[in-house]
Amino acid sequence: MKMTLATQQDCEDFVRGLTFLGTGGGGAPERGLKLLLEKLDAGAAPGWVSIDDLPPDTWTATVAGLGGRPPKDGPPQKELELLGLSTPLYDNTLPVALRELAQYAGVEIGAVVPGEVGAGNSTVPMITAAAMGIQTVDGDYAGGRSIPELSQTTPEVFGKSLFPVVMVDRWGDISIIKAGASAQMADRIGRMLAAAAYGGVAFACLLMQAKEAKTQMNPGSMSQALQIGRILRQARERGDDPANEVVKQHDGWVLFRGEVTASVVEDKEAYMFGYGTHQLRGVDEFARHTFRIWYKNEYHVSWLDDQPYVMSPDAMAVIDLSNGEPHVNNSIAAGQRVAVVGRQAAAAHRTARGVEVLGPRHFGFELDYIPIEQKVR
Repeated sequence: MKMTLATQQDCEDFVRGLTFLGTGGGGAPERGLKLLLEKLDAGAAPGWVSIDDLPPDTWTATVAGLGGRPPKDGPPQKELELLGLSTPLYDNTLPVALRELAQYAGVEIGAVVPGEVGAGNSTVPMITAAAMGIQTVDGDYAGGRSIPELSQTTPEVFGKSLFPVVMVDRWGDISIIKAGASAQMADRIGRMLAAAAYGGVAFACLLMQAKEAKTQMNPGSMSQALQIGRILRQARERGDDPANEVVKQHDGWVLFRGEVTASVVEDKEAYMFGYGTHQLRGVDEFARHTFRIWYKNEYHVSWLDDQPYVMSPDAMAVIDLSNGEPHVNNSIAAGQRVAVVGRQAAAAHRTARGVEVLGPRHFGFELDYIPIEQKVR
C-alpha cells in the first residue's frame, strides 16, 4: 500500500518530522517543502511504499547529494572560466547519477531507498524517484537519522559494499568508481570531487535487489517522520510543549532548555563538510547550567556543564521554543530559546562496528561512547 502526502499540511508535517530526525543536518527544510509542494501542485502526490510491497527481485539503489558548506565568498569567477565552468550542464544531477548507475550495471532500477533521513536527504530522492516513474521505499540506510559520511551507513556496518558508485557534478563531469578500498575512500573521493567542482556532487550507489535491501535498511522512517511532524504541530496548536510531547509519544529525553549564547562556524574543509559549535545558557529547570553541541554536518558530541554528555551514535534534535519547529545547524543563532531532545541510536549503530564508525572517537574526541539512557539517569 502506498502512503501519499495528499495535502500541503501533510507535506509540512513530513518535512518538520524529517528535520527533527535529521539531527541538525539533512538539508534545508525550505527546499524540501518547496519540492514536495511543486509535485503536489502538479497533481502528483509524493509518497512511499513499504519494502514488502516490492517484488523481491526489484532493483533498488540510493541516490543523494554529497558535499558541505561553501566558503562565504564562493569560487572566483576567473577561476571558473579558466576551467571551462561557465554554464552548468545539469540543473538536477541526481537522475543522471541514477541512470548512469543502472546503465553501468545493466539493470532496471525500480525503487530508491533514501540513504539518510532529513528535510533534503529524504525529499530529494523521493522527488527524483517520482520524476523517473519509480517508487520510494519507506526506510533509510542511516538508522533513522542523518550521517556525515558514506562509511556510516547501516549496510557498511553490516559489511555490505556500496560499490559501484557513480558521482556527477553540475558541470557534467561523471565518475564511476567500479570498486574501491573502502567506503571511507569513496567518501573522500566524493568530497574531493565536490571541492574540485565548487559545489556538491550527486552520487548513486548501494545497488541491490529488494530482498537484500530489506536486510540492510532501517524500515519505516518516512512514516515515522510524518508522525513526528504531526506531533510537534498538534502540540503547538494545543499550547502544549512540543519537546515534551515528542518524547512522551515517541520516546526520548529533553536534554536541555536554554538560550543560544553563541553559534560558531568553523571555516574548514569548504565544499566538503560543515563544522561548528552551539553554546547554550540554561532556562527554566536548566537555569544556572550550560550546554554545548559540536557538529560535523550533524550533532555528534554534547557537554552539560562542560562535562561530556550525549554523543553519537545517539541522536539529538534542537527545537525552537517559540514555535516548536526543529532547527538545522545553519538556522541556529544567538538569542534563540531552544530545547535539545535526545533519542537512542538504531541497534546497528550500537554494535561495536557501529560505534567505531559513528562514535565520538571517529570524530577525534578521546571519549568512550556511553549510551544516552545511562547518561540521563
